[in-house]
Parts: sequence; C-alpha cells; structure tokens
Amino acid sequence: MNLDDLPASLEPAQVVEAYDQAWREGHYPAFLALTTPRLWDSLGVHSRDDFADATADYLEASEGLTMAVTAVDVDGDRATVEITETSLDGSDHVVEKVLHQLRLFDGWWEVDAIQIPDA
Repeated sequence: MNLDDLPASLEPAQVVEAYDQAWREGHYPAFLALTTPRLWDSLGVHSRDDFADATADYLEASEGLTMAVTAVDVDGDRATVEITETSLDGSDHVVEKVLHQLRLFDGWWEVDAIQIPDA
C-alpha cells in the first residue's frame, strides 16, 4: 500500500495492515493518520523523534516476524482485528496473538488500542 496516498476508505483489516507497514517503514504521517491520540499516549509516541526511536526498537525486535490477520469483528463504530505474529526466537517458533481495537471517526477507522491476550 502507498502510505503517502492512503485510500479515502479502508476496512479495519486494511487499517491494521497499513499500521504495521507504517511501523516497518518508519512512516510517521501514516502512523498519525491511522491511530488515535489515545494510542499515541499508551505507546509514549508524542513526536516524530519518539516515533523514530520506537520504530528502530520495533524493527530490531521484529526481525523475521510475519503477521497475518486471523479475525475481524465489527460492531457499529468499533472493530477488533486479531493478528497472529510468528517469529523465530533462536530455534523456537514463537506465535503470539495481538488484538487491535479500532474506532470509526468520521468514516475513517483508526487504531485506538492494542492488547496481547493472556495465553
């Protein structure tokens, strides 16, 4: 997806995929467009420099990580997108589910919170 020219309307799963791409590419404007201030606060990202630092940490920690959307649930102006992240940790295969909570604002889905459910 071209993060410099996001489509006018994205489905919740597409928003989560673009959000992940923004992290991988260090694309701060897309990150801002795809997320809420509540998420910025919870991640401690309040500036371009904060995002650059967080992106560097994310890229280092997520090397070899693959992501797949495994479930989408939409209820009015709220949606939950479940992804499964798979990576190698040494010789161990690590699989983790991550829930992205989205809210609909003026016809645009935004990531509002991220949760890792208990295993």
